[in-house]
Amino acid sequence: MAFSRRLGVIWIAGASWLLAVGCDDSEDQVERLAGAGDAGEAPSAGKSSIAGSQNDGGKAGAGSAGEGGTTSGGNGAAGGGGDAGSGGNSAGQAGAGGEAAGAAGVGGEATGGVGGAGGQGGEGGVAVAATCSFSCANDAACLIGQNGSQKCNLVSHRCEDPTTACTADVDCLISQSAWFFTCADDDGCDPDFEACIDAGGGQGFCATLPDPDCFGGVPRTFPRLGAAGTVEVCASAAPRCMGGACTHGCGDTGCGQGNGNTCSTATGLCECTLGTECTKTGVCGGDAHCQQCKIDNDCAATVALDGRGICVQGTCGCASPTTCVNPGYASATAACQ
Repeated sequence: MAFSRRLGVIWIAGASWLLAVGCDDSEDQVERLAGAGDAGEAPSAGKSSIAGSQNDGGKAGAGSAGEGGTTSGGNGAAGGGGDAGSGGNSAGQAGAGGEAAGAAGVGGEATGGVGGAGGQGGEGGVAVAATCSFSCANDAACLIGQNGSQKCNLVSHRCEDPTTACTADVDCLISQSAWFFTCADDDGCDPDFEACIDAGGGQGFCATLPDPDCFGGVPRTFPRLGAAGTVEVCASAAPRCMGGACTHGCGDTGCGQGNGNTCSTATGLCECTLGTECTKTGVCGGDAHCQQCKIDNDCAATVALDGRGICVQGTCGCASPTTCVNPGYASATAACQ
């Protein structure tokens, strides 16, 4: 009985492992001279005439100096920059007439204002490959025959397997470690091959003991559940949450298989530096990842698997809901987003 369950777990974990490994992985300064007004005739030691107004700058202040004196005018308001074009890369037009000194009195100098800086143009958007999903209103829409493993996520209204759905990497430890049976202590596990461990938050799972190595995982230490101390069991080395679903990171699957030679511990994805590391396309993208495709024909495998049949910026994506592969949902509706 213990031997049969062991083989069953190994077979399920192996199948899950093979499926995970098979998945593929941008002024002119406007200078205006303020027009100085003509100075009026001054009586002896009289006061000068009022200075003229600025062009496009602020209104000049009135001079009150004697002959030969200098009067600074008021400061004009800076011109506003033009609005940036939507999605463009060019700068907006400079505003008219920036900060300026007013006209001078007799013998003084007038300085024109400096135009405001133009608005910065916005950057154009980058196309992103769309993926298929299936919308639902309730769990019944996600039934596949008698299989009820798929549920309707009431937040996203998409069919998903809750055991592999995630928002963070930590959510994926259990599913990617192939821990299938819950427990409260070791009595609920196969005593020869398993131990009951606390997988986090008091969740008890039967985890396989190394024998002496681990199949599809690495030895990791966890607290026992229902007993004191810790125990070393087989677990995923790098469980990852990608696109809302759990998968194995490159710490589990390895790199150097034509998808880049370096495993990023930050992203869990294989990265490249040279196109020769990328078997399928020979192109190492600017993001240090091997491109999936150069033309639509490079997406032949993914269109048959999940409906992603067009090449968008080096990544395979779906073209419309009609290309999405429905696994047999009772009434869920395909979407390409």
